Amino acid sequence: MKKVICYIDGYNLFHALENNPSAKINLMTLSESLLNEGHELVEVYYFSAYATWKPENMIKHRKYVEMLKETGVKVIMSHFKNKKMQCKSCKIRWTAHEEKETDVKISLQILKDAEDNKFDVAYLLSGDSDIVPAIADVKERHPEKRILSVLPKFQVKYARDITANTHGLVNLAPSKIKKHLF
Repeated sequence: MKKVICYIDGYNLFHALENNPSAKINLMTLSESLLNEGHELVEVYYFSAYATWKPENMIKHRKYVEMLKETGVKVIMSHFKNKKMQCKSCKIRWTAHEEKETDVKISLQILKDAEDNKFDVAYLLSGDSDIVPAIADVKERHPEKRILSVLPKFQVKYARDITANTHGLVNLAPSKIKKHLF
């Protein structure tokens, strides 16, 4: 049996669900549905951050995270950083919010799991090109391991750096997502 781990960039997945970003996907059953014959799911990781400046959304997100944990998904949280912004032409100021550390935590977990021989195949649900150096390192150090991109079809064109560096692409059809809602 080939060992499989799924690494899910929650923030990236949230924005990929353009038609229904509030959908609460059972990431454990979705991950299981991606497996090929002879594959065994050994872990599912969900990486995200709470939007603390949106209390109502944060409460919903916390409930979703608890649901994920109850199914056995390992949750690794990051944070947002406030970023002062100003319009160059009108000089209006505002505070933007930038997610920090999620891509680094995904990269480190993939590298650690590859070094510890915890997977033969990794499914990466993210279009974030910041993860490409980790993928390249795994490919160089562990050429026997496979990393596959899992993306909604419309997101593929925006994630060319990821798809060009993984061993293949699995299209995440909206119908598949609908089958795995809580």
